[in-house]
Formats: sequence, structure tokens, C-alpha cells
Amino acid sequence: MNSLESLIQHISSLRTQIDQCEVGKYTAYKDVMANQPLENILPTYQGVIEGIEQIARKLFNRDSYTIQEAPFKGHSGSVLYQIIDPTTEKTLGLAKIFAEDKSNEFLDEVFSLRAYVQHGIVCPNILDVGLIQENPVKKSQKTRCVMIEEMIPGETLKSHLSKLFDHEITSKARATQMTQTIELFKAFGSSLADFHSKGCSEPKPMDPYVREHLLGIMNDTIEELRKADLEVYECYGVTDKVSFMTSLQEYIKNNKSLMESPGPRSYIHADASFGNFICGEDKQIHLFDTWWGAYSVDAKGAPRGTPFVDYVQVMNRIWYFHNDGKLSSDEYKSLQAAFQHGYKISGVIPNEDVQNFYSFIDAMLLIGGVTKWFHQGTKDTFGHLVRYWVTWMKEVSILQPEEAPATAV
Repeated sequence: MNSLESLIQHISSLRTQIDQCEVGKYTAYKDVMANQPLENILPTYQGVIEGIEQIARKLFNRDSYTIQEAPFKGHSGSVLYQIIDPTTEKTLGLAKIFAEDKSNEFLDEVFSLRAYVQHGIVCPNILDVGLIQENPVKKSQKTRCVMIEEMIPGETLKSHLSKLFDHEITSKARATQMTQTIELFKAFGSSLADFHSKGCSEPKPMDPYVREHLLGIMNDTIEELRKADLEVYECYGVTDKVSFMTSLQEYIKNNKSLMESPGPRSYIHADASFGNFICGEDKQIHLFDTWWGAYSVDAKGAPRGTPFVDYVQVMNRIWYFHNDGKLSSDEYKSLQAAFQHGYKISGVIPNEDVQNFYSFIDAMLLIGGVTKWFHQGTKDTFGHLVRYWVTWMKEVSILQPEEAPATAV
């Protein structure tokens, strides 16, 4: 049994144990996955470049390689390297090295990608896994997990949108690019619906673990907001902290029953940013960076998530661009309509109440992360998105009108 198969078995066993917990699955999962000793399962390589080269020699059977840091970054401190054949200059694979404290993301991404590939979903194959010790001299240094995946030639959806944004909104070049982008988003909608349909079940009440996971996201955010100082609330445009938190908790209490309504169980991505989808040279749309959606994969590798998470995330990312002034009102409506056109061919579009609820979960996921790392830089990069959500919550009457000034709790 190779390293990858051994790791998949190990993860499946851990997930089975967690699923047997009567309560606290969400917390148990985070604790167990974040503290996994993997040295007895995976080979350890010394040095980043040297370790990647050693894995590459085993995989591709060549004498030498060029190991080059990729021009794009992973999430949460992961670093990506391209493995390049110096003779042909072809990229043979991509090495993703996870941050020292992110073994949980590594385990989730490996498990989800493997399940997706086995169900014929368009995404990169995992070629190998291992551990990297960056500085062999420092024996106390933690090892970092590494995953080698195939390189998908193409451009991300984000890159295609950047081409659109490069042109003035009223220009002919913009109109031409917009026509192409509309067709691309139709294809994207169809591709995402196809992803959701792989192994999808008939409508059922939500899986207990998924329900607990989504509630955990919302409760974690409430806790981060409780600890937040006045500067955070001032940035968000919230003048009454107590009223704000009370309104959020009331909405969760009154609407969490929507998760009990029967719906399809599917695989999901759960981080539907446009940089996470590649329009390949093979004319297919490939998804990658899948660890966020690993909770939608059960211990046996079967789907248990809800596709509504991905659907609203895509619609909301288009909304962000409109709010940022990058899309005109007509362009915004056209891209949402194009995505819906492609998606509804085989996907299920939720009703307005369900869309609002899953948009609320999307908002809480963002707000929780921004609030937790507010003073480490997220204020400047994502604070404006939180303000969009606060305005939206007022528009759909989740939040009540505020009168009192912000006060500490």
C-alpha cells in the first residue's frame, strides 16, 4: 500500500470515530484533525526544494527538475511550487506545502480530492503525499505536509474576469469581453451543477454532521463578535453591539429549521471564489483548493453536503464585484442570469428564504474570519465586504434599526 492509500485509510478511520460521537462532532473533528502525528504514515523529506526534487524523481523518472515557486498563493500560509522539466519547460506537477499548523487542511484536501476524482469530478489528481522538514538542522522544527497534484493548464475564472475589468465599462472592447464572459459563466453554472450531481442523493433531511458544522460556523462567529472591540464595530458600521449580536442570534434561532427541509445531498466546494476554478485548455472547468468542502464528504467518501452553499457563494461573489463598482448593474444581472441559466439545467435553485439563509451563513463565515484576524490585516482587505453584509442584513430585516452608540460587552 502506498503513502496516499495509507493516509486515506487513516483519515477514513478518524472520520468514522468522529461520526460515532453523540454530540460535539464539529469540535471533535477540528481538534482531532489538527493534532495528527503523521510521521508513521508518510515519508519525510529533508529541505523544501530537495524534498520536492526527490518526490519528483520518484514520480516522473527524470534526472533533474526546476523547482519554482508558483506565481499564485494558497490559503492559510500554504506555498505552491511548480515542478518543471528543464528540457521541455513543461510543468509536470504542482507541490502544495501547507503551513506547520495546518495539517487539518492537508488531511481535508487530500480526502476530498480523492473522493471527487473517484466520482469522475473534474479536478486535479493527487500524485503523492509526504512530509517536508524545512531545516534539517533544527530537530525541534515541525514538519510540513506536502501534496503533489497534477498541473491543470489554463486560466482561472478570476483571470478571465480581470480581463473584463481591464476595459472601461462603456467601451466596445468591454462589450466584446462581456459577451465571452457571459458564455463562460453559463458553462461554469453547468459545470458546478454537474459537480453537485455526482453521487447526489434524493432529497433528504440534512446530514447531522453537516448541520452541526454549519451551526458551528455561525456560533464561532458569534463568539468572535462577542470578544471584538469597538474599533471592529466602527469599521463594520455597527453602532449598537448588543442589538447587532442579539439580532444575529434571533435570526439563527428562528431560521435554523430551514436546514431540516429535505434537500439533495451532494459534494460541495464551500469556497467558491473565482480563483478556485480553472478554465482548462481541455475546455472543462476544473475545481481545486477543495479543503473547505471536505465536511461534505463522509467517512466512506460519499457526498453529504448541501449544494445551496456553493450556489449562493457564486451569486454573492458576483454581487461583491457589483458593490465594488467593477460591474455595472446590467453586467451584474447578466452574469448572475448566465450562471443560473447553466446551473438550472441539472441543479436545484433554492427558494428565496433558503437563499437568504445560506447567504447569511456565507456572511457569517466571512465575518468570523475577518473579526478573528481584524488587527492582523483583514480589516483592510475584507472589512468592506463585512459592511456590504451589514447593509444587506438591514435590507432583509435580519437587523433592526440602531439608535444607541456602540458599547462594550
